[in-house]
Amino acid sequence: MCGITGIFSKSIELNQYYKAHSLIQHRGPDDEGFVCGFDNELKILSGDRTKGIHKKNRHIKEFNKKPEWILGHHRLSIIDLSEKGHQPMCDETGRYWMVYNGEVYNYIELREELKRIGYVFYSNTDGEVVLKSFIHWKEDCFNKFNGMWGIAIYDNLEKKLFLTRDRFGKKPLYYSLENNNFLFASESKYFQPLMSLTLNEQKAKEYLRYNVTDSTNETFFNEISQVNPGCYAIYNIKSGSISSEAYWHIDDIQVDKSKVYSEELKIFEYLFTDAIHLRMRSDVPVGTLLSGGLDSTSIVSNLFEENNISKIETFSAVFHEEKYSEKIYINKTLNKYQGIRPHFVYPVAESFLKKSDEIIKALDFPFRSLAVFSQNELYKTVKNNSMVKVVLNGQGSDELFGGYTTHYYSFFLSLINNANILKFIKELRILNKSRGFSFSSLFSTIVFLFIRDIFAKKDNNNLIYKIRNKYFTENWLYKEKIFYKDKFQNHLRKDLLFSPLPEYLRYEDRNSMAFSIETRLPFLDYRLVEWALSLPNEFKIDHGVNKKIVRDAVKKYVVPEILNRKDKMGFISPQEIWQKDQLKNYVDFAVKNIDFAFLNKKYLNDKYQLYLSGKDKDWSFWWRITCLYYWAKNFI
Repeated sequence: MCGITGIFSKSIELNQYYKAHSLIQHRGPDDEGFVCGFDNELKILSGDRTKGIHKKNRHIKEFNKKPEWILGHHRLSIIDLSEKGHQPMCDETGRYWMVYNGEVYNYIELREELKRIGYVFYSNTDGEVVLKSFIHWKEDCFNKFNGMWGIAIYDNLEKKLFLTRDRFGKKPLYYSLENNNFLFASESKYFQPLMSLTLNEQKAKEYLRYNVTDSTNETFFNEISQVNPGCYAIYNIKSGSISSEAYWHIDDIQVDKSKVYSEELKIFEYLFTDAIHLRMRSDVPVGTLLSGGLDSTSIVSNLFEENNISKIETFSAVFHEEKYSEKIYINKTLNKYQGIRPHFVYPVAESFLKKSDEIIKALDFPFRSLAVFSQNELYKTVKNNSMVKVVLNGQGSDELFGGYTTHYYSFFLSLINNANILKFIKELRILNKSRGFSFSSLFSTIVFLFIRDIFAKKDNNNLIYKIRNKYFTENWLYKEKIFYKDKFQNHLRKDLLFSPLPEYLRYEDRNSMAFSIETRLPFLDYRLVEWALSLPNEFKIDHGVNKKIVRDAVKKYVVPEILNRKDKMGFISPQEIWQKDQLKNYVDFAVKNIDFAFLNKKYLNDKYQLYLSGKDKDWSFWWRITCLYYWAKNFI
């Protein structure tokens, strides 16, 4: 896990570049390296954090020049901790130069395959496997990788730069092409010293209205884009143009209604266990996050029961406010497995106030709630209170197996669209009885969603909504991609690639990397994802039970109290209470001072008074207003 940066320009000096590059040094404190092109001459340089033999290279600060191009790397050593893992890394001919952020877990199998072809390896790093895979298979190599990555490979012969991200965007990669200057990096804060940045108002509106942040290649800055998940981009230095193409297509994955449930249970057991097994490959200690929910508990339990570990460290966020704490459930797992060494974190509002700017800067872009603060506190504990450098987490399960409450609505819509009215009524009654959902509320929500889509315009496999909202000074259009004709299946695919998972993956990456910790997500093993998306709807929701196939597969080792939980807390915090108490002045100041032309300030202030009086219950909207204000104050 690392940080990568680069510039293809003749107008930026190396000292300017190095200042920007250093802003993401937290991503890789173990080593640093650079390769530059000056008038067709290569220079391999060192930096302040370069280690070992590579420190003998000339220091980047000695060159007060403007290179034609430069690649830079911050290394977090996870696989092969030796100096052989130093980057930028090149092939034997010096044609290809790579900077790489991520882990390809099946690197051992790929290395053996390449050895049989005739390739020779000089290290045990997955990075060398990645580079030689690209040299041999070119863009086809990305579909061979099982892992997470943001990669930049420069072809010094063809004068082309390849940028790519993993299938789901677990690892970030941003770029900017402005005034014939091409820049890329793992985090957007790198661009701040190198160019003027302006707010993308469309993204700000989508965030305030829908909580959508990372849904397309656009970002909150007009000048910065991101490489889309499952894609590679090619920057042609000669023409100054960039093109993008998908190497992985979610549209290729179709639902197979002929599947047999008992057989699929066995497939899940194998895929889940193997996904965890691969993600335990590490030359540094591995731990795991643990909540009181099904997903992280399944990972921890599987480690002991199927992957045969005897001990592991876990990290959990709990609260003094018992209503929001899952400690009672966490303790059930701790009591079962004596080999767990637990760590507990108790986030409090006062701590957030002390480090709010630090967290906002770390996250790059605005975020939906203070759950990210709890996550940040967790990774700080991993860093300061253990030797763990790699952490497993359960992200992705809800999006694949229908774990959110909103998935019931699209599941019901699918039943209606398929004229399965009897099952619709049966499921509605079960949900009303087992989880206390209001029958009238469920029904009215389903009708609203049904009518909403009828009046939306369809254009190139997109639904386009005209948004009329008094918070904004004018109407605007909101576009949402159609991934699949079935409402429930489309909802899962949208959650996976549009929102919210891309947003949650950003939180995961930035919070962990702020403390130089790598996170790995077994549920997002691409084999498990492709298999899950091929399952019929009733394998995921049936008789009022969501994530049904997961629950049935892990019931042999997950404690019953967690397996049978009907409430879903998610990664929450007592934020609604905090906003009207410890954080009230913080929120008040933001609402009073936020000043964007697209906001209707008078209406905003009037509604805020209703919120303070308790007549407006939408506390999350007022957080988004607050977060946008403080984010803009730090970045624009």
